[in-house]
Amino acid sequence: MKRLVAMVTTAAMLAAPAATLLAPAAALAQSAQVENSLDEYVRVLQVQGLATAGTFFLRPQPVATIPDSVGPWAEWLRPAPIHELGSARWTADPARLRMSGNTTVPFGYNDDAMWQGRGLNMALDGGVTLAWGHLTVTAHPTLVFAQNQAFPIAPVTWAGASPYGYPWFQIDLPQRFGPGSFTRLDPGQSSIAVTAHGARLAVGTENLWWGPGIETSILMSNEAPGMPHVSLGTAHPLDIGIGTVEAQWLWGVPQSSGWYDGQDADTSRFFTGAVAAFSPRWAVFRGLTIGAARVFIRNVPPDGLNFHDYMAVVEPITKHSYALNSQAEDSKDQIASFLFRWVMPASNFEMYGEWARNDHGRIPLDILLVPQHSQGYTLGLQKTHALSGNRLVALRGELTHLEQTNTAQRWPDPTYYVHHAVGRGYTQRGQVIGSWVGPGGDAETASVDVYTPRGGWGVYVQRQAHDNDAFYAQSRADTLLAPDVSLIAGARATVFARGLEFGFDAAFSGEADRYFIKDNGVYNLHAAVTVRWRPGSPRR
Repeated sequence: MKRLVAMVTTAAMLAAPAATLLAPAAALAQSAQVENSLDEYVRVLQVQGLATAGTFFLRPQPVATIPDSVGPWAEWLRPAPIHELGSARWTADPARLRMSGNTTVPFGYNDDAMWQGRGLNMALDGGVTLAWGHLTVTAHPTLVFAQNQAFPIAPVTWAGASPYGYPWFQIDLPQRFGPGSFTRLDPGQSSIAVTAHGARLAVGTENLWWGPGIETSILMSNEAPGMPHVSLGTAHPLDIGIGTVEAQWLWGVPQSSGWYDGQDADTSRFFTGAVAAFSPRWAVFRGLTIGAARVFIRNVPPDGLNFHDYMAVVEPITKHSYALNSQAEDSKDQIASFLFRWVMPASNFEMYGEWARNDHGRIPLDILLVPQHSQGYTLGLQKTHALSGNRLVALRGELTHLEQTNTAQRWPDPTYYVHHAVGRGYTQRGQVIGSWVGPGGDAETASVDVYTPRGGWGVYVQRQAHDNDAFYAQSRADTLLAPDVSLIAGARATVFARGLEFGFDAAFSGEADRYFIKDNGVYNLHAAVTVRWRPGSPRR
């Protein structure tokens, strides 16, 4: 296991791949990272019928085919210049400076290596990609700074916990990353990959996103920094006659935040998971993609991992002794999910969803008999419309539900991302590998975005319930508690000027009954600015 950690971490620190490289001049070259704003724009083009952009189940995704001069941002998203270096080729990756601030409490999500605590936060990333034959190397690190100012935190009561740790469950999810400011260099979106015969083998730390969600994904997102990992999968959707398939298998080494201090603080963790998607060719199902994913995370035992640990994703899905021995036999935490996305360009509409289970079933029929047990889900839709002046508008709605169901009254119902045998939980460097909605949470988001030739603007509203699992567990014994819920309203804008992309975001949030304490209201103003340079963008 130590060899795996050393190999993955060292290789990722030195370099790694952009998932695809150097698209032809008529195409939009894929970013070396999960890039939410650009991915959302390309997705709007797909719903509008202007691009063949893949499924968005596995991101970074294959190159999106976009005809020249199509879409409001066509002029600003030209392919990066390709340079010759002997028999190799190289190109500069987009460079980005992010700055944000929070007046009262931490706020921010889907921000990879950043920690957006109270005060000023900054992240600078950029790099280069080199291709030689079947080999692709990208070095794309991220330098992070967080002022990390103090704010009132809840007391932590579980044994051995850091005073900055998560108060309600044993998990490496700090309320605050220590007592002061910090600077960290993260390998970021770096990797080394070999691509041949439609397959791709990679070692790296780039963020991956599994699932069709726009705001969040239950199993894998860019909420946390990318973990050191090895992946094997399709390099692009493969044609199998009746449709196309794409898949990825991952083995990784999650890292700690340094602010956990639990009983297994010195124990390494091992992560493995796989995702697969199928898009049928039949006309009646055109635009539909269905898929499934399954992940495992466990502490590495003293005698090391065995073959079955590496192959865990193909284990049986049932646990026959579940009702009698639902916890003592589990050394691994698992989540499985089913995914779908249906794009209907004729109606300029898409709908998508992810349905997950956080525990084995007792018997195969459990999925029909008790489908709600340990379930979590995301449902979303998007409607686009063309406006005059080469503008597009997108209306979006998405909800994610990760709190326990009423089956918890009969059988133990695990809280998402928390596990009794994996103390640090489903985390990477103190942030959740999956959804920012977090343990026991719920969130609903509605937004309107307008894309124009000079950039665009948007507004959004959001409701987030913080860890209802912890609230209901405590409220059984204390009737003075109240749900911890945030209401958020924000506006954002993008401006292209002088070869740069400027992004602005401002959000005001009101959190009622913080830490489940009645009348403990907190208000926060979040402001963020992003400056991005894209190779190939016009200098005007």
